[in-house]
Amino acid sequence: MTSELLGCNQYAASIDENELQKIKIYPNPANDFIRIEITEDIIGGKLIILNSIGIVVYQGILIEDHIELNISNLPSGFYSVLYESSKERITSKFIKMK
Repeated sequence: MTSELLGCNQYAASIDENELQKIKIYPNPANDFIRIEITEDIIGGKLIILNSIGIVVYQGILIEDHIELNISNLPSGFYSVLYESSKERITSKFIKMK
């Protein structure tokens, strides 16, 4: 859809609510530790955390429905979380504070 007022194209975007329920990250924002929880039906997938410029800062396999990660060594900023199982690919984000 084109907005004549703004002079640009506008697109609607949404996040699947089921995706939000399959992965939880807290606290968010966080300082020292984060806990990532997934639903039991997708255990065994690869967890990747990337910084704001796309560099992988963590990579591992989730063999349980949760993991606690020490993020105290990471610089402040926005981080993307990618979880890939044999069934699906889920993305989320968290903020690292000082």
